[in-house]
Order: sequence, then structure tokens, then C-alpha cells
Amino acid sequence: MADDFALGFFTEQAKALVGLIPEAAENITRASKERLHGGPGYGELNYLGPVRLTWRLFFTKLTGSTIFFLFHSRQKQRVLLDATVSMRVRPVSRPTDRPAAFEVNRYLMFYPACIPAAMSIEDVQRFGPPGANTNNTIFFAVGESSNDLVAVKDVGKKRPSLVYTAGGIPGSVQPLYGNYAIGPIVATMNAVVQLADTFTVSGPAKEIAWPVTLRSPIAKILQAFIDASVESSQSLIGTTPGSGRPGWFQNYFQLNGSDASLIVRVAGDGSIAESEEDEQFQLSINLEINRKVASIQLGAPDFVLTGGQKASFFGGLGVPAVTRTLARMFRTEEGFVLVFLASAKNSSHVIRVQRSNGKDSCLIYLQGILAGQDTQCLLTGDFRVSDAYEADTGTLAVVRFTNVGDWVSAESQAATYFFKLMANLQKWSNVLVL
Repeated sequence: MADDFALGFFTEQAKALVGLIPEAAENITRASKERLHGGPGYGELNYLGPVRLTWRLFFTKLTGSTIFFLFHSRQKQRVLLDATVSMRVRPVSRPTDRPAAFEVNRYLMFYPACIPAAMSIEDVQRFGPPGANTNNTIFFAVGESSNDLVAVKDVGKKRPSLVYTAGGIPGSVQPLYGNYAIGPIVATMNAVVQLADTFTVSGPAKEIAWPVTLRSPIAKILQAFIDASVESSQSLIGTTPGSGRPGWFQNYFQLNGSDASLIVRVAGDGSIAESEEDEQFQLSINLEINRKVASIQLGAPDFVLTGGQKASFFGGLGVPAVTRTLARMFRTEEGFVLVFLASAKNSSHVIRVQRSNGKDSCLIYLQGILAGQDTQCLLTGDFRVSDAYEADTGTLAVVRFTNVGDWVSAESQAATYFFKLMANLQKWSNVLVL
């Protein structure tokens, strides 16, 4: 959906659907009419307190189908965007004067703590590889309290340049003698998992000018939701000139604000993924609008396998064909591999680095007991995804290491998959580039 016509149609439909909310909200609150004018009346409504009116909006792409004679199969529709729009209202004890209009004039962008705040030219040069700038280098904060930094330049090249800053001291430029340190790989995986578990923002928000010249398709859709939410709020409280709306809502209810959450399927080029084959990750965005301020918060991508997905993944690792392959790689017996997988499951990290043709390419960190020894490794490979995860044993590779101070070859699959992860992190962090 990257072309201008499709994108324009999408944004217009978003505005139209959100634009239906004022009438729906008015009809819903009118259900309180009898309570207002009889029985406990205003006192009961005020006792009930604030009310949240919520709507779910789904966007999907319908394609033509052929019906042969009497047989018709209704296929499950794929949702391109799942949006929840809410308005926060409160009953008032008596008819009130018309409230101030929703005139948003400040826009605040909140990024997760792993995305550093705007870096100065001096910081980019100090903590990045030679020749780094904000366009060719991704900076990703890792470690406790996100105090360390992984900087990768030219992530799409065969051997990207990497600098790992620990404790405020930049390390050597990698690859070094044809190797990358394992430390920044594991630190990045830890940060990605932490991001998925406990989403946090990076302190002070970045204030942006709005409207601006938007480059990202997702940002254009977000702008459509912001504009439509503001217009709907103004219409609902009767501040839209010439709206002609009756005074029911504005006389008996107060609108405190609105918010929305969007889940978008994103393709590799940052546009909306129209097909499952194009989808690389799902993006979540939270939007909150108060009378003068719109706050935009970027949520975690769905790179990390958790819960049922993770259980299914380890079920796929435990089948005989995989355990035999891993036993050959570890040069041990299958029974020891099964014990190792069981001991590593809870502390493991399973991160999807690429989706393609019904397969997930995964980078996995494992730490457990193998043949009586504490063992750490990076496992990589491709896994077919259906009802369960099925490993393609021909793609599996293992890098076993003693501690994070060890190194891995720049030609290894572990290094390749790590930079695929960094490429996706760069796309995710840039998806709302304004």
C-alpha cells in the first residue's frame, strides 16, 4: 500500500470512520436521558464517574473471488490495521457552558528507552564507527538502565561496522581481525526482550512541529487519525462551526480527551504489508489527545517469541531430527541435548529476525546445562510456521561460547542474523520518521 492512490484512500477511510464517532457517542449517552430526569438523576451519574466510549476499527483488503455452482468458501480475512479509538467523557451535574475547543498545538513523540534521544553531531562521531551519521547508522541503547550503546553503520552491507560502548567508553571498531564480539549481540538481544516485556519511554519527549512534511506511510496514516480525532472531538462538544449538532451531549456531558491505539502490519520498505508474504513485523502506536497536546508513543515490535509461541518453538526443537542435528553440532549425545534444551528454556531468548515464504529466521540465545557443564550458545536457523514451529535442520548453526567476551566470525550465520535483527530495528525505529 505504498502507492499514493492506495495510501490516500486508506487515510480518507480512516478519517471517515473516526468521523462517525460523534453521532455514535451522542446516541449512546442519550440512553442516560431517563436516568437524568428521573430517579436519582445527576447524583447517580456523577457517582458513577467517568465513562470511556470505545470503538474498534478494522481495515482489511478484500479481493475478488469466484463462486463455482453452489460451493463457496469464506476465507479468513487478514487485518492490515487494527485500531481502537476511545473518548473519555464524564456526566456533569447541570448543563454547562460550551467548553473550550480541542485545538491541539503541541505534539510530543515518545520513543522507547532503547532509542537514544536526539544525538549531537559530536556524540554520533564519538560513539559511532568512522563516517557515521544519523542516516547510515543505528544507535541502540542496551545494558542496565540503557546506559551502554551499540552502533552499527551500513547495516545492509556484507560486513557492517560496529562500535560497542560500555560504561561510556567506546570500544574498537569491529569487525576486528574478521570477528565480531559476542557481547553486543547478547546485550542487544537482552534489550529487545526487555523492550517486549516492559515497554518504557526515554524520559523527556521530543516535541515536533505539526503538520509537517511526512515521509513515512505509517506517519501519514497516524496524522489522519490525529486530524480525525480532533475534528470528532470538536464536533461532539459543538465547537465545529456550522456543525448544527443538537446540544444534548455538550449540555449534560464533558469530554475530557480521546486516545487511540493502532496495530499495523509493516512491510520491509516501511509501508503497510498488504500480504502475509510482505509482512516483516507488527507495529503498535499509542495516541493520546488532550485539549492542547497530542502524545504519540511508539510501542515494541513483535520480534520476540513469548508464551505459546515460545512453547511451540521449543516443542519443535525437541523432535528427534533436530536433537540429532544438535547432538552432532555439540559433539554429544541426544539425551544431553534434551536436558540442555529443558534447562535453557526459561532463560532463553528467541527473536525473529526475518519472515519469508512461510518461514521465520530466528536468532536464539540459550544458556543451560549440557553434559554436566554450564553452556551458552547462539543458535540460528529457519523454521517453518504452521500450527507449530518446524526446524529446517539444514539451516541450523550453533556458536558455543564461554562468556560474552568471546568472538564470532564475521562470516558466521550468527553474525548475519544479528545484522538482520539490527536492520529490522532500524526500520522499526524509523517507521514514524517525519
